[in-house]
Amino acid sequence: MNTRCAVLLVLLGSAQVHAQGPAAPVDLSTDIRLLQQNRLPTEGPGLLLLFRERTLSKDQVGDLQNQIKLLASPIFAERKKAEITLLKAGPLARKMLLELIKNKDTTLETIRRAETLLTKIAEGQDTLMAIATARLIAKHQPEGSGQTLLEFVPFGGESRLLEEVQLALNAVALKDGKIDPAFLTALTDKLAAKRAAAGEAIIRAGGKEHKKTVEPLLEDEAPAVRLAVALALVDAQDKRAVKTLIDLLPEAPPERVWQVEDMLHKIAADKAPEIWVGAKTSAKMVRTAWTAWWQTNQQTVNLAKLSEPPKYRGFILVTASDAEAVKARRGSKVIEVKPSKQVGWHFDYIRNLTDGQYLNKERALVAEGRKVTERDMKTNIFWEKECEDQIVACQRLPGGDTFIATRRELLLVDPIGKAVFKHKEQKDLDADDEDQAQQLVPIIGAGRARDGQMVFINQNGQCTWLDSEGFKLRSFTASQIAEQQLIGTIEVLPGHRILIPLADRVAEFDRDGRILWQVPFSSPVSALRLPHGNTLIANGQRVLEVDRNGREVWSYQPEGGAPFRLRRR
Repeated sequence: MNTRCAVLLVLLGSAQVHAQGPAAPVDLSTDIRLLQQNRLPTEGPGLLLLFRERTLSKDQVGDLQNQIKLLASPIFAERKKAEITLLKAGPLARKMLLELIKNKDTTLETIRRAETLLTKIAEGQDTLMAIATARLIAKHQPEGSGQTLLEFVPFGGESRLLEEVQLALNAVALKDGKIDPAFLTALTDKLAAKRAAAGEAIIRAGGKEHKKTVEPLLEDEAPAVRLAVALALVDAQDKRAVKTLIDLLPEAPPERVWQVEDMLHKIAADKAPEIWVGAKTSAKMVRTAWTAWWQTNQQTVNLAKLSEPPKYRGFILVTASDAEAVKARRGSKVIEVKPSKQVGWHFDYIRNLTDGQYLNKERALVAEGRKVTERDMKTNIFWEKECEDQIVACQRLPGGDTFIATRRELLLVDPIGKAVFKHKEQKDLDADDEDQAQQLVPIIGAGRARDGQMVFINQNGQCTWLDSEGFKLRSFTASQIAEQQLIGTIEVLPGHRILIPLADRVAEFDRDGRILWQVPFSSPVSALRLPHGNTLIANGQRVLEVDRNGREVWSYQPEGGAPFRLRRR
């Protein structure tokens, strides 16, 4: 799918959402307050203590593994001690707990204990404090920062923490133009994670000037090392690294193949082969297509264009009419609207939709009631999936799978309609089983990131992040949600940021629930971030474009129907 256009779904509905004043941009003051509240250092050498305490020796790793085993002990005292130790270890124990849950020999009782610990770890502030500390290290750069952070990398756990640690490493890799010796040593470390972190940091700190030092890692035995260095070199405008990325498609860790594909599509732009790794297309097939593209286009590829924002070519507007119009067979429409307000083409549907997605000029994915269908311009159905409950969001992924959110669960469905992933919302209530489902807080919006992480928001405004296997990563309360509101598909922005229409505003949250941007708005029902940084907002009457200061710069009012959903193409 081309990601250079925006998609807007406009549906008639009764959902009303209402929008608080702009917040100041997130800065280090938030991190400083968090550390001060927990009596942790905010500058100087003391910043490194947190990471040194969370870097384990071989004996400490072995002890944690023993504690994991004791979760299955028949002796209560041993289990309790193990739980306390693992909870104290926090994110350091997370990977081991996940492995325990996935082990087919683990008993159901032990799995429940492990899941409870994972939930408690996710709700703690350990990761947030580590992220805050990494940001302050990047600013203050105390002596020994590089060595300390490189030693910590293998124990980083969550991707969001490792991203911040990598940024800090990038900041301290060079001093007076020379590479910190700790980074040179790490380039040949036996641990792949350290080699990758050091190689990437050296390139991102000094660009191609230090390419020869890092270049041997392009032949590293570990695909993850080659990937990290190749991505950094591509950003540094080194064409050779493009071929390395293409060759990595069948070898990159499955959870990181999307990074290769996204970068290649950015490089190729309109000339990119329309193929993605998925159920019907193997990584080898995709590599073959990209190899052919490279042979034809390598001379004309301009990596300098990667820093330019994508062109804004318009959006897709979907309107749905009221009940009387549906009876008269004047139902929903999917319309291409250009910046000039000209209509390029449109699809017509008899019924009202709850969500949908433009696929190409011939087809769209739409949700109505309990069914998701893929239809052409004549509304012929080519694919469909019926669910057990009302569908609130649907999202076709590049590999061909379809992400679906209903009022009660999240699904990932393969191209033949088989559910390959399910997450059903659970709530511990003092109620009979037959009443349990009725007391669940319904899901009203959801989205899936390219790395497989998922986010959903319920009617109480509680926003929850899950990893690709459905384990809870974190949860926060976004704000008050309007009665009967349906948010639909939540667009996940880079860095796992999300844009949500709330009861009286549109707000952009980071993955920990901090507001990065917000604009007061009357009854917003959907919001979409445009490639050039402005935001489209639908409010049930018209579509408006606002800049980062919340000023209206453009508007569009469709003929009939109420703007109800915004989507990216």
